[in-house]
Amino acid sequence: MLKSNSKNVRFCYERAFAAAQHADNAREAIDRQFWLYRERQWLKFATYYEHSERLTAFIKGMRSPPKQPVCSDCEVLMHVRRMQCRSDKSTEYHYECIHCGTKQTIAEMDAEPAR
Repeated sequence: MLKSNSKNVRFCYERAFAAAQHADNAREAIDRQFWLYRERQWLKFATYYEHSERLTAFIKGMRSPPKQPVCSDCEVLMHVRRMQCRSDKSTEYHYECIHCGTKQTIAEMDAEPAR
């Protein structure tokens, strides 16, 4: 079952399915090749849309970065050195104090929209 909410992705998968049906019903080899090519193109478009949507969602989430922690040793704001998305839908932020080198890791759960 298709789980994407995107109209564009759904449309691309529908067109790919239609092209596959045309390929199955084609009598000539050249027609079958044409429709199989069209199916592959629609599947690529769907993949591009899905990737674009995931990237857009990631960037949108980055607009509200977590508050910077303060170094416990020298009381200076720490800077993000690395971020990591985890499989449990959380993001790990690895901070480091540029003054003394103290490191700290903070994991935050990504907010799920209410349904």
